[in-house]
Amino acid sequence: MQEETIAIIFILFVIGAFILYRRWFKSREKIYTASDEIIGGYRLRIIEHNPRTNDAQVVIHIQHPMKELDIDEVFIEFISRGREFQLFSIADFFEEEIPVKYAEDQRSASIKFYKSEFLRHIRNRDIKLYRFRFVWLKHNGNKLKTHEMAISARYIFFKPDSGIFN
Repeated sequence: MQEETIAIIFILFVIGAFILYRRWFKSREKIYTASDEIIGGYRLRIIEHNPRTNDAQVVIHIQHPMKELDIDEVFIEFISRGREFQLFSIADFFEEEIPVKYAEDQRSASIKFYKSEFLRHIRNRDIKLYRFRFVWLKHNGNKLKTHEMAISARYIFFKPDSGIFN
């Protein structure tokens, strides 16, 4: 074999490996943590699965490492540009039952829904969306609130900068 033939085979091998890697990378599930915070021992997380696809799912997760959860209900709080608040129960907002799934030890719970349904219900209700957050209501009346979130131009949840530190 000549050196030119070996070089061409090597280049074709590198290109083929690149194409296979790209296909593998595009097909695997992508998980994006939009928010992760600890409030009074409770860990609140907002996780997006495959955020740039049509079947993107959002998981809101709460857990306490030491004791069982005492959660009554979950709400979505929409915040307008003028800091006016609209509070909707998850069940009322989605118009169907979205179950809260508890772990066996009752120390963690999560809610999962499709992002496309979330955006569709925002449009149908004609909500002036600037920011939003999820609120967990405890038995004693206290509220656990996630970070204020916004939706980017590519429909990905993110935690916006307040701008007061610049």
